Amino acid sequence: MNNTSNRYNGWSSYPTWRIFNDILADITFDELVTANQLNEIVSDVVLSNFEMSNGSHLMEDYATTFINLVDYEEIAEVINEDLKECV
Repeated sequence: MNNTSNRYNGWSSYPTWRIFNDILADITFDELVTANQLNEIVSDVVLSNFEMSNGSHLMEDYATTFINLVDYEEIAEVINEDLKECV
């Protein structure tokens, strides 16, 4: 997902930048992470904030679509590089 025409604030996309800044930047990681681990963390945080009312899943669907646009590999690389520099 490294399309340079869609880059945002140095990240590969707006969703990647937004998820990193809003959810992952405040987490202290003590060990290397994978893209799958980050995806799971984000999904847990975002989707745990939904309460089902009247069977409407519209907002949850939008949130799921947004978090699926994130380049978790890119975020994992940044986090892991920062960890390596701290060692």
